[in-house]
Amino acid sequence: MHNKKIILLILVILLLLVCIKVIPSLSENNNKTEKYGFLMDTQVRIVIYDKGNFDNEAQKCYELISGIDKIMNTYNEDSELAKLNKTGHSSVSDDLYAVIKKAVEISEKTDGAFDVTIKPLSELWNFKNAKVPSESEILQAKSVVSYRNIELKENNIVALNNGVGVDLGGIAKGYAADKAVEFLKKSGIKNALVDIGGNIKFTGNSDKRSEGFLVGIQDPGEKNGISLGAIRLKDKTLVTGGIYERNFTSDGKLYNHILNPYTGYPVENELLSVTVISENSSEADAYATALMILGEEKGLKLLNSTNGIECIMVKKNNEIVLSEGIKKEQFEIRNDKYFIKE
Repeated sequence: MHNKKIILLILVILLLLVCIKVIPSLSENNNKTEKYGFLMDTQVRIVIYDKGNFDNEAQKCYELISGIDKIMNTYNEDSELAKLNKTGHSSVSDDLYAVIKKAVEISEKTDGAFDVTIKPLSELWNFKNAKVPSESEILQAKSVVSYRNIELKENNIVALNNGVGVDLGGIAKGYAADKAVEFLKKSGIKNALVDIGGNIKFTGNSDKRSEGFLVGIQDPGEKNGISLGAIRLKDKTLVTGGIYERNFTSDGKLYNHILNPYTGYPVENELLSVTVISENSSEADAYATALMILGEEKGLKLLNSTNGIECIMVKKNNEIVLSEGIKKEQFEIRNDKYFIKE
């Protein structure tokens, strides 16, 4: 009996020693500053992985994103963008001028597959009401969609000609992510991520044991947060767009929120989603839309002629297509129903 008590005491001591070892490890993994909120009509997450308390920096970063939201929110009547759309001609802030200029450049590069003047169509296709517009309504809205009717002048003056309206929904979140990470780096922070509704930008590493961040790619057929695969990225941005995000069914047909400016209707092709990887988040944001509209063949042709941008396409037949700059071994599949195109 005496020996059993000694053995039991030794086991208890060993268990305590194990627990003492585990606690610092858990504390080290949780040593990060996080800030959550809702801005730009989506969830916002700021995570700083540097050791120490960076609540003040995280709060200022959040306020910076909030300020961009107040400038660029198409549906806030008090936003600077809403006022520009109303007047059609105005001298605007540096931020608004910069993002419209970038949007026009990408509209040109994609030959209008991404068109920053999609506003008449996006207003017509109100996904909250789940109603399909008439063909005449679509043709009317489509007739005033053309990025060529935006005129950028000196002194930050923007002119919207021939009744066009600007919708920055396909680029503003990326712009905000770029500015947010830029702010964190200027504040001396080395390891962080900013996630604005799936527009994720990284700097540094998530921990000391690995290089960069291991990022999951959303499975289009599963609920939010379940990935079909993962890729490791360092000092990059990742943006995913897909037909699974917002949609409705009418008369047995599914309508998604990605509107094709060429047709005026939601996009219909072989793609479920496109993930774009780049150093510039506003660029990745806009190209994710453009590639969804162009489809696999035309999209890859565009992408492979554009420096610094890569993509992962997920097709309706569960095939995964990687652009030229992504090697097969870089992408880790987590769901066996998907396979990489040879």
